[in-house]
Amino acid sequence: SALRSLNLRRNFLVELPIEISRVQLYRLDFSNNRIEKIPAVFRKIETLQQLILDHNPLSSPPAHICIKGRQHIMKYLQIEAIKEDRKRGHLINSDSDGKRFVRKSLPPQQSSEEFKNLLGTPEVKWKRHTVLSTTDSGYSTGDGSERNGWHSGEELKRQTAEYERKKKQAEFIRVQQEEEEDREKEERRMAAVKLQEEQKLLLGRQEEQRKLEELKLKQEEVRLKEEEETWKREEEIKRLKETVIVLGGGELQHTE
Repeated sequence: SALRSLNLRRNFLVELPIEISRVQLYRLDFSNNRIEKIPAVFRKIETLQQLILDHNPLSSPPAHICIKGRQHIMKYLQIEAIKEDRKRGHLINSDSDGKRFVRKSLPPQQSSEEFKNLLGTPEVKWKRHTVLSTTDSGYSTGDGSERNGWHSGEELKRQTAEYERKKKQAEFIRVQQEEEEDREKEERRMAAVKLQEEQKLLLGRQEEQRKLEELKLKQEEVRLKEEEETWKREEEIKRLKETVIVLGGGELQHTE
């Protein structure tokens, strides 16, 4: 069976592989990545009904297009494709050709104001929906406002509230992480202090042991020296006695 749903969330992607556009997906989720641009070729996924792209630093399409839904995103990609083809010097040679192409692609109820928004005209490009940050757009879209009937202002409020909630949650997690890091640092510091104290005590004991051994060695040297001197004195006394005996024996023979 053909692949119908593709989940790419939290993959640290910085761009969408072009090969995905060749798969007729029903659902595509690439939220929580680092994608700044949706390639224009993705407009060719005609079966796509659910497009989940929140928490990406998207700049193309911009936030005010994304919050309107999938259909507006696809029209934006069509316009981008026209611009790219125009830069390459083929397909469309005038602004009127591009506008006619886009006007044919839009539904009959599409207003001229929204049409201008899609074309990116300067006078209306940033007058609406400028609350969302491009670093964390916070939008998720299915069939868009045309399908679910939500007003873009209500959707913007919901997305802003969701963004603030996640921002507070991220701040809470950050504070917890900092506290945990501080605790770990304090534990490491205390462990290092304890290790230093243990090493100091060990060195002290080793020094005492060394001094004790030196004292014993000196005492042993003194004892040996005393024994040597005692032995020398005894030898000297012995020689003196032998001399006296010899001398005494000679005198006795002389008297006789």
